[in-house]
Amino acid sequence: MSSSSRARRPIPATLPLRLALGAAVALAASGEAEARQAEPDVTIENIRVGLAEDVSDQWYKIGTWTPVRVDLQAGPSRFSGLLRLEVPDDGGVPTFVSRRVEVPARSTESFLCYVRPGDATVRVRVEVRDERGRRRDVAEQDSAMWLQPDQVVLGVIGQPGGVDLLPSLPEFQGADASQPSRLSVCRLRVPEGIPDRWYGYDALEALVLDLNAEGALEALQDFRSQPLMQWVRNGGHLVLVGGFARWQVAADPGGVLRELLPALPTDRPTETGDLGTIESFVGSITPITTPERPVSVTTFEPIEGRGAQVLLADRSVGGPVIVRGPYGLGRVTMVGLSVDERPFVDWPDRKVFWSSVLDLGGRETAAIDLARSGAFTDYEVRDLSSYLHRALEQFEGVRLVPFGWVAAFVFLYILLIGPGDYFFLKRVLKRMELTWITFPTIVVAVSLVAYITAYRVKGTDLRINRVDVIDVDQGFGDGERHLARGTSFATLFSPQNRDYDVTVLPLPVAAEHPAEAGPVPASQVDEVLTTWFGIAEPRFGGMGNSGGMALTSSGYSYQSPNDERSSVPPSVLAGVRVPIWTTKALVGTWFDDAPAAIDADLRDPGAHRLEGTLTNRLGRPLNNVILAYGGDVYEFERPIAPGEAVRVELARNRNLSGFLEDIGRRLPQIYTYNPSPRVGVSRGDLVRALSFARAGRRRGQKPNIVLSDLDLSPQLELDRPILLAELDGP
Repeated sequence: MSSSSRARRPIPATLPLRLALGAAVALAASGEAEARQAEPDVTIENIRVGLAEDVSDQWYKIGTWTPVRVDLQAGPSRFSGLLRLEVPDDGGVPTFVSRRVEVPARSTESFLCYVRPGDATVRVRVEVRDERGRRRDVAEQDSAMWLQPDQVVLGVIGQPGGVDLLPSLPEFQGADASQPSRLSVCRLRVPEGIPDRWYGYDALEALVLDLNAEGALEALQDFRSQPLMQWVRNGGHLVLVGGFARWQVAADPGGVLRELLPALPTDRPTETGDLGTIESFVGSITPITTPERPVSVTTFEPIEGRGAQVLLADRSVGGPVIVRGPYGLGRVTMVGLSVDERPFVDWPDRKVFWSSVLDLGGRETAAIDLARSGAFTDYEVRDLSSYLHRALEQFEGVRLVPFGWVAAFVFLYILLIGPGDYFFLKRVLKRMELTWITFPTIVVAVSLVAYITAYRVKGTDLRINRVDVIDVDQGFGDGERHLARGTSFATLFSPQNRDYDVTVLPLPVAAEHPAEAGPVPASQVDEVLTTWFGIAEPRFGGMGNSGGMALTSSGYSYQSPNDERSSVPPSVLAGVRVPIWTTKALVGTWFDDAPAAIDADLRDPGAHRLEGTLTNRLGRPLNNVILAYGGDVYEFERPIAPGEAVRVELARNRNLSGFLEDIGRRLPQIYTYNPSPRVGVSRGDLVRALSFARAGRRRGQKPNIVLSDLDLSPQLELDRPILLAELDGP
């Protein structure tokens, strides 16, 4: 991915007029000379897109929040104003993010912003405006490369040997050898390449942090550690590797990473010349080292109550070498081996080792199932998120007109105004000059028919389809309040050309009547992100469709709830234009704390089975309840009333992958045209499929790359029971 990091300045669309009078020419020339001598208030010096440390390797992943670093240089006076960035969304409509900036006189400052591109031909446009709103400089960056929404991206800090070989794994190669790998590796520079907001890591599947890397731990000792910890808490996967000395620093009680760790390093390292346990872990027959070349290995002691799972224990070195544990909705994996030194960097099977440590099984994209086509009417699905997007476009009482009918109507219209009009005037009326009457008459008549038909089919009501997914992690909190994450998907159907302001505010889940209680004030919510929701496939109307035609040229802005001129955080969408009888899909995410939803007294008597009781602590019944654990799912036949306790062993038990396979068979019905809004797949089924997508991959289910944060399969692999239930009402 080669590109230039220098900002490009657009060529003016008009040229200055040349004056005819000699005196005026002299005055104009004098004025231009003075303007050249005057220094600008501020200039845009550089624009860098993406996370990569190499300035020649700038890229963004379509549909994810992407860091953009802008360098501003002030003139002779201190500059204070607004930095504004523009990129298109999935429909080609401009979106704007802004932040306030201050630059001391004659100095250069770097500012980090976050944009969410939805197109494969993104041009990042940057403007600087002063406090009065006057534009002071403008530049563009259009040389960044792009990755498809279903691309798997791994982040790396340091030089862990073998991670850069992962894109060559067969499971990430397409049927066509000329296609690029569906997995990419991105190296982050410390400290300047570390995002200052947690959603700056949005494009990453996992982040490998080599503790041995010079300055890596030290760079995280300040504010930069908090966004990383939030990203892990919200569903990210952090892999920590390194030697014994660096593990001691990371596990220090005052260290910023201590809170994340599911285990602690033991008191001393172990020297060994036999790493056969690690070789067996990945199925390798090639030894890493020999007795003549011993290596130092760090072992770990799991912390009680952190849910640590020992992935690899080696008796020859005295304990666990690889440990994984949950941190909120995410995971932390610890590896007690220096992977940036010999002999590991010379081991031929090191990429297979990383595939196991990073837990990439089930992350294979549908590129191996579906050849990339980008056809205009291609409705093949390669990601589960597209089924949800389609389901939310189905409004009761609004008939979807098939594309074939629209094409036939257009063809008929062309016949009428072309050959139809000609033959009627030539053969019937025999007066060609009457086309001045017949032509506008046909146009008006067809327009009226189209309008009346659309009016009857589409209706005049503003409609909203919505699905809310709320995760409460009762293993993360202070005992009374627990981590809560809400994700709301909404599709608006507008009966008129109108601009909308959109945000997402949670209702109190524990209340018996949440709608009557009202939403939680924005000032009391940890953080809210609101943005557009696109289709994963690069077809017409989907993300990554190069040069898509926007239905409106009117853009909209991301705004903070506390400052309309700032997009930190991007909680509000202001001025979203939805043309008449069209839809706009949106998604909002919020984080807060919440009381426990259930009391769980569960135990595993063996063979990955559960027994015990569940008690509903909410003020509303839990409907269609399932409890997943290991490879099984327990289905409760009736709702669980408020305060009611039920025994798990009395519920119907079946294999989880078979349960997901039954749902997967029905999903294609969502794309079958049917005038009736009733289809064989409920929105609850869609959420269940998204929640355990990796487990469903064993039976051929589509992957969930775009909404991977909703996939709780990795938590199942840590032996955590997960309950899913539906709630009536908002």
